Amino acid sequence: MKPFLLLFIIFTTCLSATYTTEQPPTKPNIVIILVDDMGQGDLKAFNANSKIVTPNLDKLAAQGMAFNDAHSGSAVCTPTRYGLMTGRYSFRSPLKSGVLQGYSSPLLDRNQATIATVAKAAGYTTACFGKWHLGLNWNRKDTEKPLLASGPQNYTSNNADYTKPVTGVAEAGFDQSVVLPASLDMPPYCFIRNGRVETPEMDPIEGHDMTVREIFYRTGDISKGLKMTSFLPRFVAESVSFIEKNKNKPFLLYVPLNSPHTPWAIEESFRGKSNVGVFGDFVQQTDFYVGQVLTALDKHNLSQNTIVIFASDNGSYWTEDDKTTTGHESNNGLRGMKADIFEAGHRVPFLVRWPGKISPGSKSSATVCLTDVLATLTDITGQKIPTGAGEDSYSLLPLFSAKTAPNFKRPHTIHHSADGKFAIRQGDWKYVSSLGSGGFTKPKTIQPGPGEPTGQLYNLATDPAEKTNLFVQHPDKVAALSALLKPYETVGAITVKN
Repeated sequence: MKPFLLLFIIFTTCLSATYTTEQPPTKPNIVIILVDDMGQGDLKAFNANSKIVTPNLDKLAAQGMAFNDAHSGSAVCTPTRYGLMTGRYSFRSPLKSGVLQGYSSPLLDRNQATIATVAKAAGYTTACFGKWHLGLNWNRKDTEKPLLASGPQNYTSNNADYTKPVTGVAEAGFDQSVVLPASLDMPPYCFIRNGRVETPEMDPIEGHDMTVREIFYRTGDISKGLKMTSFLPRFVAESVSFIEKNKNKPFLLYVPLNSPHTPWAIEESFRGKSNVGVFGDFVQQTDFYVGQVLTALDKHNLSQNTIVIFASDNGSYWTEDDKTTTGHESNNGLRGMKADIFEAGHRVPFLVRWPGKISPGSKSSATVCLTDVLATLTDITGQKIPTGAGEDSYSLLPLFSAKTAPNFKRPHTIHHSADGKFAIRQGDWKYVSSLGSGGFTKPKTIQPGPGEPTGQLYNLATDPAEKTNLFVQHPDKVAALSALLKPYETVGAITVKN
């Protein structure tokens, strides 16, 4: 072989190798950010009159798609997280509709398909940094004494051995993790990194009741030296570090933030910065940290090849007094609040950004659910939903383009309250099979009198605030939706396990 030809081959081979290692992965990265108790009305993408400043989420909406009719799988946290992870409504699980505690056993079956296992099957590296709240396997100091997984909210004398492994996150498909066991108002208050409590030495911490939501949390154990304000910045710092270390391979990053759920653990630099009191300050702090994750993607030239999904796990805990005091509609003028069967309980902010696939500033009015994330991921990664999984999941991929949007066919959507009330949504119509909120709004339950309606029926196209019950006026619609809902209510009749 002639010398110049040999040199040319060597040069082009080296150039090709260099080019290959510096190119972003062809598979899109997936970042899912789930905030806690943020209302649809907190973001200007859904409520032009929002009094809270959220520049990073406003930018995300402007760069992607805002879903105006998106719903969490439940009106409270644990059930929604189960639905997001598995593509199944929570009433299909043994828990049915309740909320796990910090010491509760895992809700996810070891063989359950999740967004993480689906991603791993497609060759993705997976990570979870944030509030877990799906139960964990705790080792015990004394196997004869059970852990206090439910009952009185006092865990100062629990039986957990913090020096032993704590499993449940890796088993759900995550390669790396730093998690808070449950909400930041439920002990134990600690970081668990890859199945180990980082600081097993604990101090007791005295809880506060809901009189002042800013400092509401329950009595229990907290890792020595740890502060409530430590959690949000830590989860984001871990996420940013993960992005940097995995920038040359496809990854799924799940970031379930603990904010703006109580306690409103605000860093001093954010205090007093909003027009909506302490809650508004915490939302703005949350927006700042979401921005840190997005900036990390930009820094490493990953934004163009990354799908970012942002949502809340349920509506905001926002009372009539809150509305009057602040003039802010956290739930965008919808009826009720977190935990309710009414729209404010489960209609949530939902944004998706995918450059080149979703037109900037686009909107969708399709009725979608967070259970749809699993089918969307399988569709994007060229897989099929695993057998026996994702029964309630429909791929959102057609909705990302106006041309294919008519192909999205979600037949109906089921809603579920904290206390187990069911509703079904089909088209413009929403049917609730009982009376009352089923959640935090009073009255929670109403017993119908003789001849009175036994349920609720609303046309959300003309009455999104659910002010007029049309149950009596449309008996045929009630009968049809009642028959459609009945099988789901039967599936939901499962013994509650905490």
